[in-house]
Amino acid sequence: MQLVDGWRDPEGIRVRQKPGLEAMESLLANDSSGLATKVGAGLLIGLTSQLATVGFQEGKNLLACGYDWRTPCTKLEERDGRFTALMDDLEDLVAANRGEAAVVVTHSLGGVCAHYFFHWVAQSDIGRKRGGHSWLKRHIYSFIPIGGPMLGTPYGSHAYLCGDEGQGIAPLLVSYANRHLLIRSWGMFPMIFPSGRHLMLQPARSPHWIRREAVLRIHILSVKVPDDHPSLATAIKKDGRKRKCYLHLSLQPPKTKYTHRLRTSSRELRTDAAYDEQFQFAWSTTVESAEGCLLTLSLCRLREAGIKSILSGVVDEPVDTKTFCLGGSESVDLPPHEWSDDQRLILDGGIQVSVRLQFIPHGKVVGTKGSSDFTRAAAGDMGAWRCGGPADASTSGVKQNRLVETLGAELGHEYFPAATKSRMAKQDAAKHGSATYEPARVDQLMVMDGMEHEYNVWQKCYADDPVWKARSTEAPPVRRVFPIYGINVPTLIGSVFRHRTKRYERAEPATSLKLDKYCDVEHPGYSVEGGVVSEVPHATPQADDPIASPEEMTYRTRASGDGTVAYWSLRWPIAWRKDGIDVEDPLEVEGAGHRNILEEPQCIAAVLGECCYHPAMYIELSFAGIKAPAHDSNEQLILRMDWRGIQQATETIRTNNETGSSLQFTEPNLVLGITEEDIDKDRSLELEPLTSLDDILESNVTPAIISVRMLVSGNAPKQIKFKGKEGGKDEMTLSWSIECYPAARNGQPRQ
Repeated sequence: MQLVDGWRDPEGIRVRQKPGLEAMESLLANDSSGLATKVGAGLLIGLTSQLATVGFQEGKNLLACGYDWRTPCTKLEERDGRFTALMDDLEDLVAANRGEAAVVVTHSLGGVCAHYFFHWVAQSDIGRKRGGHSWLKRHIYSFIPIGGPMLGTPYGSHAYLCGDEGQGIAPLLVSYANRHLLIRSWGMFPMIFPSGRHLMLQPARSPHWIRREAVLRIHILSVKVPDDHPSLATAIKKDGRKRKCYLHLSLQPPKTKYTHRLRTSSRELRTDAAYDEQFQFAWSTTVESAEGCLLTLSLCRLREAGIKSILSGVVDEPVDTKTFCLGGSESVDLPPHEWSDDQRLILDGGIQVSVRLQFIPHGKVVGTKGSSDFTRAAAGDMGAWRCGGPADASTSGVKQNRLVETLGAELGHEYFPAATKSRMAKQDAAKHGSATYEPARVDQLMVMDGMEHEYNVWQKCYADDPVWKARSTEAPPVRRVFPIYGINVPTLIGSVFRHRTKRYERAEPATSLKLDKYCDVEHPGYSVEGGVVSEVPHATPQADDPIASPEEMTYRTRASGDGTVAYWSLRWPIAWRKDGIDVEDPLEVEGAGHRNILEEPQCIAAVLGECCYHPAMYIELSFAGIKAPAHDSNEQLILRMDWRGIQQATETIRTNNETGSSLQFTEPNLVLGITEEDIDKDRSLELEPLTSLDDILESNVTPAIISVRMLVSGNAPKQIKFKGKEGGKDEMTLSWSIECYPAARNGQPRQ
């Protein structure tokens, strides 16, 4: 499953999406039993099954557009010719359906991929040669992003930075240690890195924060033992093998009462043992140097294995030790920010430990591999939306003032994390109670984590792609957009990180950051648990209008996203109205999650309404009553209606013995959606009274047929007489009223 440089296939390995609808209907392959929906693994299967019921067939008027979601959308054409093939498929689909343009329905990341495809057709050389904008006009009717992260989402960078349990693949397929190696090989994640644009639409200044800590990194190169060391002889067993030893590191930061302890892996004790292991120590402080740090190095001999050793209480034996005071007048070379040259620390018994050291003062952005900031921002590049750099971190004094003016002092400040002493145990408060935090962009966190290769992949795949860099948040060049998404589910909006204190083996695929569980959030509109900051349903302040200038913006909306995508990333398409795009009012489904939105009846009905013919108008029929000849009091009456082959019926009415009496309907209304095609073909409404339940099989009256043109024109009779069939009962008379009105913008009837 790994990729090379974010998008290339490993040598000799080629993994691609499965073709057809089956690949996107559920998370289970070959699921003919419907098990997927029963265990919560269904995806588009609820929607595709409903499309099938109204006549859509794969290969005829329904096309499944799968793609390799591990790969950046910007590289799908270069690697697979994916967008050229998609244009071919859409041309064939439209041609096979009398030239009718297609409705493009996507879910989640598929919305970002489709959005890029539209811009690629309009902007790339290949797309323009085939018509560009005019091609899109001929072939695309509308775009429905369901749960689309159109401004990215902090969940994307959060999962990329911390692994997020391997997206469900660890430990089922890979180990927790290797999950970072796998996830960080996928270049798709920057497609959902959060854009700074959403920060202007809520009281937030950064999706991610980092605890202000000092960091000491120690690279153990080797341990050399003198030939005449008194403990060397006792380290050799009777069989000639040598006992294993390890190096124990103990660090006491200046002006603190607690100590960090780590150890190397075990090596055989010999005159010169290579280690090549790195250690990171972090502690909350405001010091600008490591002066006063106490570093104790101890070489310990591993106890012999076996039950006898355990029962006798034999423990690991220290062979040699010494404490070094870093900085100040000591001989330990510790330049700030830079890795020191190789230096030897000599323990009391003469054992030499070769090390390199690097000290990072609090709040400094320095990579684990060296001292330099490898981002383009360090060279003065301002970056762009979704590409990192200062341009992708948005707040302003004007925005901050408007927040206070709109929301008041309690709600009108941007959220920030702070230490939560009230919930800490006493021992935790001593270590973490003074913690402070500062905002950090995704590219800055990548520097702190030494992700130089991953950062360069991000820039090459996105910042260097002209279509993505200029258009990743802009209106797509299509006529119509209809966003659908869930709201008011607790949704990740940010992360609070701290530096790990741990050992790193050479080339270990693990992060140097971890979530900070000792923080709280100073804002009632947000919650935090385990370092994860979330939007709160019905509580998080959101901007009311994304198009308004910061001076005019208000933040009275209270909502959260769908559990995965932040609210304003889902709602962002309404900002495209300023570019002349017909953006339908979003369908916001209360309480629907990112995936189960696909099962919501409102979502399915909205998609069906968009994919099927839109009513141009509606006819509302109100049945006043029906006169029938006298019948036995135990007989019943039902009015059956047939429109476009779909039959409906009124409630049953019990007849009586009073000649000429009128029977009343308690639910008299019927609403018909009328399309232009209905009028052109002059379709008809068929009405038929059934005088008993048995008449469902055989009616005693002749049905009345009323043309749609007569209904629309207003010339339909106010009464309809049903003539009795030969040998049947007397005729019946239906009284009704008819009202016509145009459909709403979204093709829906009035409420």
